Amino acid sequence: MRYRLSVLTSEFVRDFNHPAIPPLPRILATISSSMSKQTESHFYACLVKTKELISTFYDVVIWMLKRDLLVTLHLRVRVVAPPNLKLHVQLQRERVLARRKAMLRGRSRQGSRNQEGELDTQELGGLTTFPNSGLPWLTLSPKHGTNRLPSTDSNRSGIMEDDKNSPSIISDPARATPMQRRWLMAMSEGKDPYIAKRFEQINQFFDGKRSDDEILYRAEITRKQLREVLHHYEEYVS
Repeated sequence: MRYRLSVLTSEFVRDFNHPAIPPLPRILATISSSMSKQTESHFYACLVKTKELISTFYDVVIWMLKRDLLVTLHLRVRVVAPPNLKLHVQLQRERVLARRKAMLRGRSRQGSRNQEGELDTQELGGLTTFPNSGLPWLTLSPKHGTNRLPSTDSNRSGIMEDDKNSPSIISDPARATPMQRRWLMAMSEGKDPYIAKRFEQINQFFDGKRSDDEILYRAEITRKQLREVLHHYEEYVS
């Protein structure tokens, strides 16, 4: 290994003579020590540091990758609903149902049978009932539309959704179940509107399979925008 490093060092000196580029052993030592730091833990922060040197170090990175001195790591993101969020959603749901029951009881006392079966379509997530049909129908209003694919597996999270004491992985947000969609919506409570909107747009790609490069391509966002979303939702992503 020592012989190989000495050979590589000689090749590096031959190929790179820019004064801002340190010797290969120092580069390797800097990268190794940066792995344990909270900040300056990536190549740019620990070695490049200025925009003017990006193009210079670009060739260095390619050179090191070709010789297996660097490994390209891809970020893959999953969404996790922690127990406290699931409890919060459950309590919200129970309050909605309690208000609905109280409203129906009030209407019943007034003797208005026609109004007993009327439910708030917004609370029901787009379900509308028609008189005498006895069946719910999906409203065609774009207000309640969604571009998500329908769910085919109510337990896709990997953990039973009613297990409120354990975190649940939403393994396929694009096909989230109704309960998982409530969790995703609750994650955005209190967030800045533009951050919440971006999370809603791109969380469908947080399935643990797509790399960060693929997410950027499919969502048509920048790496900075992706990092911004992950920062604001850090308690829900892994």
